[in-house]
Amino acid sequence: MPWERFVYTGRSFTPRATINTLGNLSFNAAARNKFGLDAYKFAVLHYDQDTGRIGVQLTNSAREEGKRTLRHRPTGADISIRPFLAYFDLVTEESRSFEITQEEKSGYLVLDLATGQKRRRRRRKAS
Repeated sequence: MPWERFVYTGRSFTPRATINTLGNLSFNAAARNKFGLDAYKFAVLHYDQDTGRIGVQLTNSAREEGKRTLRHRPTGADISIRPFLAYFDLVTEESRSFEITQEEKSGYLVLDLATGQKRRRRRRKAS
């Protein structure tokens, strides 16, 4: 097999999602690619209080009850989840990042709230 040059420096290949203090759930480009987020228009949110996990059900059905619009961005995708966070009294005092798994049985994208890492603020480049 011939050598293949690696040219993707500065990028993450681990699917991650971030919940920020404004109540947005953002998926990185790795999550967008791995889970095919570009193929979906909406998401339905689920919460398992016993395990502290959020499940994201991807769908294209505009008739799905509780659907949230999945906004596609150049760097990934995001969903406004502020009402969801308020309903389940999930506090977002700081932005937290989570690795994403996919539940085999339901197909949900799963975030375990117990494993979130505090998101580091990026420094802006001097112009």
